Amino acid sequence: MKNRILSNYFVLFGLSILMVFASCRKDSAFSEIDIETPSVKQTIETEAFGIITDRQGQPIENATVQLGFSTTQTDENGAFRINALAEAQRAVLKVTAFGYFDAYEAFQPVLNDIHKLDIQMIARVGGNNLLANNGGVVQVDGGGTITFQPGSFQNEDGTAYDGQVLVFASYLDPTDPELDAFMPADLMAEDASGQRQLLRSFGMIKAEIYASNGEKLQLSQPAELSFPIPSELQSAAPAEIPLWFFDTEKTLWVEEGMAVKEGSAYVGEVQHFTFWNCDIPQDFVNIEGTVETNTPNLPDLRVRITVISTNDSRTNNLTNKGEFAGAVPNNELLRLEIIDQCGNVVLTEQIGPFNTDQDLGVFQVSLDPMSFVNVSGTLLDCDGEPVSSGYGVIRGDGIVSSSFLTLSDGTFEGTLLNCGLTELEFFGVDLDANLRSESTYFDASANVDLGTINVCGEPIVESLVFNYGPNVHVVDNLSLGEIVYEPNLEIFSMFAQDDTGDGTVYYQIQIVHFTDTGAFTVNAYGSSLGDPDKEFSFNYTQGNIEIINLAYSQGEIFQAILTLDSITENVSGESFQNGSIEINATIQ
Repeated sequence: MKNRILSNYFVLFGLSILMVFASCRKDSAFSEIDIETPSVKQTIETEAFGIITDRQGQPIENATVQLGFSTTQTDENGAFRINALAEAQRAVLKVTAFGYFDAYEAFQPVLNDIHKLDIQMIARVGGNNLLANNGGVVQVDGGGTITFQPGSFQNEDGTAYDGQVLVFASYLDPTDPELDAFMPADLMAEDASGQRQLLRSFGMIKAEIYASNGEKLQLSQPAELSFPIPSELQSAAPAEIPLWFFDTEKTLWVEEGMAVKEGSAYVGEVQHFTFWNCDIPQDFVNIEGTVETNTPNLPDLRVRITVISTNDSRTNNLTNKGEFAGAVPNNELLRLEIIDQCGNVVLTEQIGPFNTDQDLGVFQVSLDPMSFVNVSGTLLDCDGEPVSSGYGVIRGDGIVSSSFLTLSDGTFEGTLLNCGLTELEFFGVDLDANLRSESTYFDASANVDLGTINVCGEPIVESLVFNYGPNVHVVDNLSLGEIVYEPNLEIFSMFAQDDTGDGTVYYQIQIVHFTDTGAFTVNAYGSSLGDPDKEFSFNYTQGNIEIINLAYSQGEIFQAILTLDSITENVSGESFQNGSIEINATIQ
């Protein structure tokens, strides 16, 4: 679920941009000048609440979320809550996390309403290596290839680069039902003439290239991208198709170049790297509507719009008040469906075709009274004060998952579908203190007031500790995730963000467990931004690792000690023998 309202075909739209014109007459016989003032960007105060996960659904902790001039970070559940002034026409939220491609989320702000967003980030894993002077072909994770010309790499300052190149690239399948959760923003675009268009995607690739020292590279000569075309889109795929790149400043797709269909793939040349997309542009109209139910509060519902002629669907969350708004291709017959959190379609209507903007009015959904439960309560912090910035989580056997936000007085109330379960779990989270309560269990068949919940549990202590000579340096900001590449190989990827001095150091440590033999190996490196006080380089010999606790399940603690041949403090230049790195992290 996600609040990029139904993009591919159902893309968030904005209010009309107000253009203000002024003119002045110069008192001169020689000239008369008309001056047009810039367009006025309206802003609106809005609030968003969401969950950031990887593609496997595991929460990403300490991701940075930016909306307008406001920023926050996700907690251990991957959750965030943010208030900001955002553009009224189309707000775009940006998410960054070390080890992942940046994510962008577009939504239509509504005054006095909360947008529920579910965002998946694509991990930068499985990098391909090649030599800059040789060029070559690299495989894209998920499908496709990139072909680099020899000597076609340059540093960001424009100078030629001739060392080792690390390429991270992922293919985004346009037929994936969760595409809205991990593609950047929506499919609103700007064509070569500067006109807004709605895109229909036939395949996307995200690529980034890095030097051996971790610095980003760009191209001095074009590279060739090959996009696989899904089998269900082959018959509709034209012989030639425009290429579009995601402009991170405009947060729009921008037309640049063409791709040609060769067999079951589109092939085209690009001059730089970001997200690239093969799309057919089309005219669109804006629609909006509201969903109401017979429940005390609106439960988590999703709306799905399908273009009947192409069977292309996109699904997304409603706002907290049940509203939706977006753009659909004009003159197309559409099917609108409302889906509950148990996966049941509870309403279906045919709508359209439209050639003008439409307010669809209210859609009434009647749910079985035995299928839902109303839950309420109050969250208090360690001092007995109301948790004003927090939320409660309800779940059961991995089937039900719902989040209720607290008000300024710490109270919460919400309705959820029990999906046939008899018992549900509740715990509260204080976002300001980064603490959670103990779990409470309750009967899922009847309305319940949970009373007062004290959100005063012990925080999870995660750290990366460098021991070298007489010195100790602790990095507190750590996330750990397990990635399974094949049945006999597990890779535990740890990312630590160390904010010290005037800059930031990022450490990445991968512990590879060869389960057939019980052997471990380690890949570890760091890169810096700015001028931090503590920055290390270190040498490690395979096998010098002690696994204190080998964890696999979410929430379990992973602990290990790496014994180093040497560790160098790069700021002072001092080197120490036989140092160590201690790891304490929670499986995400």
